[in-house]
Amino acid sequence: MHCNLATYPNVERWLGNIKKRPSYARIYETFNGFCASTKGQPWQAI
Repeated sequence: MHCNLATYPNVERWLGNIKKRPSYARIYETFNGFCASTKGQPWQAI
């Protein structure tokens, strides 16, 4: 969620490949919607 993974190129590559899969949008629809609804909001670390 709103993470900068630039220092982890292998993770970025893996995530990019996952997002290319035909089923990605349907499976992650709720999670991606939640992420979009919290964009720009501060998070509280606990």
